[in-house]
Parts: sequence; structure tokens; C-alpha cells
Amino acid sequence: WLGETYIKNKDANKAYNLFIEQKSLKNAAFIKIGLAHANAALGLRKEAELQLKNDGFDNASNVNSEMLCVAIGRAYVDIYKFEKAISFFTKAKQLNPSNPYNLIMLADVSIRNADGSAAYKYYTEAIKIDSNYAPAYFGLAKIYISQKNPSFYLPQLLKAISKDSMFVPAWYELYKHAYYNDKSNAKKYYAKYLEVADKTQKQAYQLLVMDYNAKKYSNVIAKAKALLADKESDVPVEFYKYVAYSYYVTKNNSEAYNNMLHYIDIQDSNKITNFDYYLTAQFAARLPKKDSIAIGILTQEFDRDTTTKNKLIYGNAILFYHTSKKDNAKSAMWKEKTLPLTKYNKVDMYNV
Repeated sequence: WLGETYIKNKDANKAYNLFIEQKSLKNAAFIKIGLAHANAALGLRKEAELQLKNDGFDNASNVNSEMLCVAIGRAYVDIYKFEKAISFFTKAKQLNPSNPYNLIMLADVSIRNADGSAAYKYYTEAIKIDSNYAPAYFGLAKIYISQKNPSFYLPQLLKAISKDSMFVPAWYELYKHAYYNDKSNAKKYYAKYLEVADKTQKQAYQLLVMDYNAKKYSNVIAKAKALLADKESDVPVEFYKYVAYSYYVTKNNSEAYNNMLHYIDIQDSNKITNFDYYLTAQFAARLPKKDSIAIGILTQEFDRDTTTKNKLIYGNAILFYHTSKKDNAKSAMWKEKTLPLTKYNKVDMYNV
């Protein structure tokens, strides 16, 4: 079951290696099934099916262990032999009629086999066996979600979490519904989902993006610091652009520029847009002390941008930089470049 968990967690190679190491175990039936399942998860479905057949696991009538039937059924699901999987889950149900899990397996594979009516029957049967079984209510909710019927799926999702407050998939579906239909509850549901789910960098990043979209820029910065403090964090490149703009809004131009510069530095050059350079230039223009990279970006955007207002921001920033450095030749050159962008008189020309 450790191997099965690896497969469920999309790490079939790890599962395969574990099963190979344990192949010499005295009672190796589960290991053989696990190897076939790992191969199926790795895309070697024909090989997996042949393995199960050669090991005598191709006929449910020959297997009299509930858990073996479940394991074989799960392998056949990933081989895409849904009728075979149904035969083994049905046998598991016959061997233990009081276990609602077997009905959930039957319902889930029925959906994969395009038989929603059978799935509905199995989910409701599971509820009759155990009225507190959250996966059954969630299964019904998924059927109604596929029909885009919130008046039916929302009550089932709420029942699922009332039966099991730690039932992660239901919290996520509630968040998804709220994100598109009930913005006031979206963050609450997502925060609860994060609380009960396995923590991942992706989830933390998504929560940061939600704060950004809600214009809670201080929260974005706080979450960014926490992510970066984790030395194993692996955040998307876009992370730095969100953080840069959040620093800009909170009047920290230096950090805004540094994060945007890092974004430009690590982003695929094909994905960098004119707006990215524009944003970097805007941050650079507001730096009291500018480095050579900032001046280069400002100059590039002065030449490329056609908007008078923007060109003035870039040009004046460069002009003030050269003036502060007492570089009269470059100051005169940039004063001459910026004058046509403003209303100027003879005094302005004389100053040049």
C-alpha cells in the first residue's frame, strides 16, 4: 500500500523500485499486482495487463481476498480495462458487503466507463451502509458538478465536510465554486483547503496570487518572504513579477526594481513582453540611485516606447542621473532629447 500511495502521488518510478526490492517476499501476491500497477501508471499498459494474466490475476472468480480484489481492480483502472476493474471491485463487494469503500471504487470506475447511472446507484448504496461516509456524498457532488448544477452539488459538498471536516477534495471543490460564483467565500474555502491538505509550494503560491488579485499587497510580500525563506521552495518565475509590483505599491521601489530585474533575468526571453520592460523601467526611474543596468533599461524603453508620458519618465530619470553625476555632456544630450516631449521656450534652449 506504500507503493500504491506512491502511484497515487504520481511517483510510479518510486513505486516500481519499491516493488522490485520486495519481490522476494514470501507472500508476494500484492507485490506482483503492485509491479503491474506501477507499469500501467508508467504508460506500459499492455505489459501490465500481460503481467496480471501470467500471474493468474485476470479472473475475479479465482480471487477470494477482498483486499487483493481491490488492488487488482485499481491496477486494471490504470490499464484502462474498466470492465475488468468492475468485475474485481464487484467481487470485493461480495466478499465484504459492509465496506462502503468497495462501492466508491465501483462508482468511480463506472464514471470512467461512462455509466453515470451506475455510479449514482453505488454512491447512494454506500450512504445506506454508512451515512457518515464523506466520499459517497462527494461522489454524488461530482456527478452534479459535471452537470453544472450548483443547487444539487453544493448541498452534497457541505454534507461531505459535515461528515468529515478533513475531507480535502470537498474543500477544494467548494473553493472552485466560490472562486467563480461567490468571491466573498473563495479565500475562506481556499485557506481551509490549505489547512487540511498536504502543503505544497504550488498551493502557497496560489494563495499569494489570490492576495495579489485582491490587492492585498502587504500580504503578498509576507507570503513571498515565507516562501523564499524555505530553501527548498520552487516558485514559478511569475512569482517575482507579483512581488515586484506589490513592493512598488507599498513604496519600496528598490525591492520592486530588484525583483523585476530578477524576473527579467530568469524568464524565458520568448516570454518577456514589452510591458515587462516597461514595468522594470518604471521601477528603475523611481530609484534615487541607479545602476548601469537600470540606465540601460531606461534608455531601451525611451527608444522603444511611443507614449510621450512614458518617454518623459524614462528620459527625465536618465537626465537627473547624469546631472547628479555632474556629467554635463550627457546631461545636455538628454535634456535635448526630452525637450521636444514638453512645451519649451528660449530659456530651456539656452539651458541646453
